[in-house]
Amino acid sequence: MVTRVPGGPSLGDSPVTTGCGPIFHLNIEQENLRRIRARLLQWDAKENPLAPLTSQQIDSVDIITEKWKEVFENPQKSLEVESSKDDTSKPISTTCESLKDLQENSTEIEKTTDFLSHFSQVHEEIYGHSDGVYQKYLQQLKVRSGECDEILEEIDTAIEKLGNLQEEYDFVSNKTSALNSASEKLTEEQGILHEMSEEIQKRLHFFNQVETLTQRLQSPTMSVSSDAFKDCLNRIDECLEYLKANPKFKESGIYIVKYRNHCLSKALSLIRTYVTNVLSQATSQILSPTKPQAEASLSSNANSDAAFALYYGKFQTSAIKIKRVSMMVEERIGKCPEYDQLISDIHHNYLSERASIMSPAVDKAFKDLVKASKANSKGDYCTLMRSACSFLAHVCQDEHRLFYQFFTIQSDQLNTYLDGLCTLLYDTIRPYIIHINHLETLAEICCILRIEMIEEHVQQNLYDIRKQVKVYKVDSKLLK
Repeated sequence: MVTRVPGGPSLGDSPVTTGCGPIFHLNIEQENLRRIRARLLQWDAKENPLAPLTSQQIDSVDIITEKWKEVFENPQKSLEVESSKDDTSKPISTTCESLKDLQENSTEIEKTTDFLSHFSQVHEEIYGHSDGVYQKYLQQLKVRSGECDEILEEIDTAIEKLGNLQEEYDFVSNKTSALNSASEKLTEEQGILHEMSEEIQKRLHFFNQVETLTQRLQSPTMSVSSDAFKDCLNRIDECLEYLKANPKFKESGIYIVKYRNHCLSKALSLIRTYVTNVLSQATSQILSPTKPQAEASLSSNANSDAAFALYYGKFQTSAIKIKRVSMMVEERIGKCPEYDQLISDIHHNYLSERASIMSPAVDKAFKDLVKASKANSKGDYCTLMRSACSFLAHVCQDEHRLFYQFFTIQSDQLNTYLDGLCTLLYDTIRPYIIHINHLETLAEICCILRIEMIEEHVQQNLYDIRKQVKVYKVDSKLLK
């Protein structure tokens, strides 16, 4: 049997094969150990070290050396600690197997060979026990290495999954960005379409008002003097102005005709009917069965206030009703020819009603003055002319004042109406004047007409008339 001693030669069954075999080899091993130690000492020698260390590395070596000494000096404790960490239920054997065999007398040492064999066994056990801690630590390192490999595999799997998640995130992010861009684009388009819709609705508003305005104007409860009627007129004017300003629209011409024929004509017809009814009612109240008394009171100085109240009071009451309507028409003059024609018709209707009242009364008053002059003065035509002209001037002033209580703009028809009243004076006085042969009487009559009537009476009252007209215009503006 051949046994190899650690660090030494192989041994056979005989203890000595040469003269100094084992001892010689032991000396060689010791010499080698000394050389190795000498070399090791040169590693960290103070002068020319083979492996110079830094202070931090030296501290680390010292710590490792102390730990190694603790393990080397008390290997049993280290084994117990390591074993207790791995398996606390497993007892640790602290007795060598060779010692057990020796104690149990299972191994007998009779020869040198037995001793060397036992020595080799003991040496291996000692060597094995000296490396037991490291073997145990190596096993732990292998276990930890396996665990680390598993962790690395899990990390690789996690990294792979994270990569997939990153790809999916990038995909979703791209889709989200595309969706966001599409949403912003759609929102922008929606805003544009909304603006276009509002613009279309604004334009269609001027076309869709035809039916609404027609229904409102045909309502039996619609009052010409109400704010609702004024609002209808404003809308009609607004729509007509818009359609005239945009003749390129497809049906603008058709709707202009609709607004004029259906809406505007209906509104103006209501105004015309309303004004006619109010004036006719006032006229009928004046031209009542008491008309003879009214005409008599007009020529009587004692009842002049009663005559004025009769011929002007009713119309002044009606002026409040008509003034609001006439102002709506007057402020629209120039926009449409229909308004110009309507205000002209209203003026004509008003002056016709006044002429039907005042012309017979004034003519009767002139005739009464002629009769009174013949009865009292026996042909004093100067007094007759003075009284008739003064009466006519007062009537014209009252008519002028009353006209501007109804209206705010001038009218040539008023001058025509007043000319008609003056014609009554001419027709009444002329038959008497043409038969006067006395030159002084004719000259005096001319002075009365020129100086007293025209220069003094008319010119003096002209300022008051103009002032009153301005006041009526200011009042009409306040009523708007």
